Amino acid sequence: MITTDTLKANAANASFIRKHGLTDRDVKIANLMHDLILNSRDKKRPVPGDIIMCCSDRARYENGHLETDIKEEYASICTRPYTPFVVDGFDMPFFSTSGGYWISEKDPKMFEYAGERKKMFCAWGHKGACASGAVYFEVMVNVWSLHREDIY
Repeated sequence: MITTDTLKANAANASFIRKHGLTDRDVKIANLMHDLILNSRDKKRPVPGDIIMCCSDRARYENGHLETDIKEEYASICTRPYTPFVVDGFDMPFFSTSGGYWISEKDPKMFEYAGERKKMFCAWGHKGACASGAVYFEVMVNVWSLHREDIY
């Protein structure tokens, strides 16, 4: 469970707290998004929000972000993401991520389960979308390995 102390201890929240203060609503938002992400995890297949380690003989990206579900036409993966924003998608989280470069994968058999790791996410706090308006929190997600030779 995320608490006021947990959010204060996260260095990424320093600017938010300094500019806007930390409210019970921010803690509630962080817990809602945390639980939404946590409850959508699946050890049988990668789901949006999971970490994808993208590897080839030439390159390795340890912290790729799975943006879209493999159940769609393809999985969209950001190999070097900034902290993903998360919003409530009615029982499924939706993410908005910047960074690069992006790759896609259609075949679910290409992903190999590699464990779990904490990952940083953020959501708009009590002031909404504004400068330094995001609250940062960590969630334990699944990690998957994707090996393809066209990753550079």
